[in-house]
Order: sequence, then structure tokens, then C-alpha cells
Amino acid sequence: MDSKVTAATTSKLADMAIEKFGGAGFPTAEVWLSNLELYYKIDDKYKDKDHGEERKIATAITYLSGVARDWAQDKQDEFFATGFTWDKFKQQLLERFKDLRGQQKALEELRNLVQGDTVVPAYTEAFKFFLKKTSFGKNAEASKHDLIKQMYFDGLRPKIKEKLVEA
Repeated sequence: MDSKVTAATTSKLADMAIEKFGGAGFPTAEVWLSNLELYYKIDDKYKDKDHGEERKIATAITYLSGVARDWAQDKQDEFFATGFTWDKFKQQLLERFKDLRGQQKALEELRNLVQGDTVVPAYTEAFKFFLKKTSFGKNAEASKHDLIKQMYFDGLRPKIKEKLVEA
């Protein structure tokens, strides 16, 4: 490779901003990992056969925050064990954080769900559908939680709510 290209590329690394990944929101785990992969392709120190994998993982951890940082700290011994690879790190990160967006969207749908003109059984099925996609829905006892009951109640038509309160 031309030394001018290498020097120009290396100077671009300093300008390349890697966003922190907090576990939810933007950037998503997929986008964040894609940005890191690009960074790693540009910088030769991540191509080192002896230390490249460990260096990639260590660098990635420095760009974690919030829940994602807590997750990495809990698993740090595993990450730096002999034979642990960058690909395994990516796989575990994606398994842990890929579903959060879907859960957040489903929770938002639950909060905004209203019965409208539908019958109660149809409203109940829609509520259960979105509930299953949330972290509450992954816990059988969660449906008994007061917050879930309140969200369900809030979405009912006012006349039905009145009859339930009267009963």
C-alpha cells in the first residue's frame, strides 16, 4: 500500500468519532458494531494475529456506556479468556441488545393501545400480543403486575371503565 495513502488513512482515524453504545436507542448494536468494524479495518494495529482480537474487544468495551457497560463488566473475565474471539464478543453483544428496540416499540404500543370500536376480546388479544414482545411478557408473573393492569385498564373505552369501577 502507498505510504501516502496509509498516512492519510491513519490521520483520518483521529477524526473518526466512534459513538458510545448504551444498549438502547441509537446507534443500534448493529450500527455501532459496523462502525467499529470499519475503524478496525482502517487501523493496522487491529490486524495483529497475536493481540488483535483482544485489542478489538478492549477497544469496544471503552466505547460502551450505561447498561451495555454494566453487561460488559459482568462478563469481562470471559471476554479476556484465552480463545475468546471478536466474533464471539459481537455475537453475545447482539444477542443481548438486539431485542431492546423491539421491546421498547412493543411497550410504546401497549402504552398507546386503545380499545376504540373493537370488542373487549379483540382489544385483549392485541394487548397480549404486544405484552409478549416486552420484557414483561417474558415473565409469566408480570401480567399480574399493577402497571400492566393499569395500562390495560387505561386503554378500555370510558363506558367499560365506568362499569368495571361500579362492579
